[in-house]
Amino acid sequence: MDVCPTYLAQQQDRRLTAVLLGPYPSTVDNRLARLAELHGLDLGSPRGTAPAIAALLPHDTGQGSHGSV
Repeated sequence: MDVCPTYLAQQQDRRLTAVLLGPYPSTVDNRLARLAELHGLDLGSPRGTAPAIAALLPHDTGQGSHGSV
């Protein structure tokens, strides 16, 4: 279950994330809490979401070292 990318794509709406993925909102909360515990990222704050979003961006855009950001 891709809780983190779905949660971020839904602008951190846990209820919509739950609707899209199938579990209860409390299950989404538990998985987000586990991510925070494992990685130290609070996905409810900008300081936590920025590194998570950066980690989810494709590493290879196919544009080589001259590609745009």
